[in-house]
Amino acid sequence: MADSLSGFAGGRRRYYLVLTLVLLVCAFCAFMLTTGCAKKSHHGAGGLSWTEESDLDAYADASVYEYDPDFNEGDYEELYAGYASLGDDWEEDIYLYFDTSSIPPEAIVVSVELRLYIAYCWNSTGMVFSLEEVDDEWDEMEITWNTAPQTSYVTQFACPPQKSETGEYDGWFTVTDSRLTALVQTWVSGDAPNNGLAIMPVWQSAPTDDEIYVTSLDGGTAPELVIYYYIP
Repeated sequence: MADSLSGFAGGRRRYYLVLTLVLLVCAFCAFMLTTGCAKKSHHGAGGLSWTEESDLDAYADASVYEYDPDFNEGDYEELYAGYASLGDDWEEDIYLYFDTSSIPPEAIVVSVELRLYIAYCWNSTGMVFSLEEVDDEWDEMEITWNTAPQTSYVTQFACPPQKSETGEYDGWFTVTDSRLTALVQTWVSGDAPNNGLAIMPVWQSAPTDDEIYVTSLDGGTAPELVIYYYIP
């Protein structure tokens, strides 16, 4: 009888020990969830985890043209950057604005990609473009060559290779750089005003009729700014 009671008591102790362990595991899992440690992981740029991704279409876009300095192209279906040779080499620049206000100001920006859908590309000279920060506000339906605000250098990128003699490209082209990431971080945090970006050709020793046509917001495939970030 004593042996039976001893076995019964030992069984109860094992039962309560297992129950205690189960409750501890459940409490630990609940703690992880409420503190955000088990946050859904997105593997963004560079394979980093615990990041969010925000894909922003251009809110406004336009080209300006040195040859016709008072003409506005804010409702065109394509944006132009490069040199158009009409008896001379006339520069064309692209202005883009992305609204980053949906991203929390405390966010840490990990990486940024500027994505352009290029319809046509003529690139016989290895053209290079400068990506610039726009220094002041501008209006999509009013901006012209003569009224376009000044810009500040961010980075450079090479024009994509020409695919055919007729210039058809029809594909996405991505620009990414740590300096672009740093710029967007200042927009998100509010440390600098967001007036958008500009794409300008870098003068070559003998520029020809080389340029890119980028599909615009009005053309149905807007330029995109893809921002990877996390909330600390």
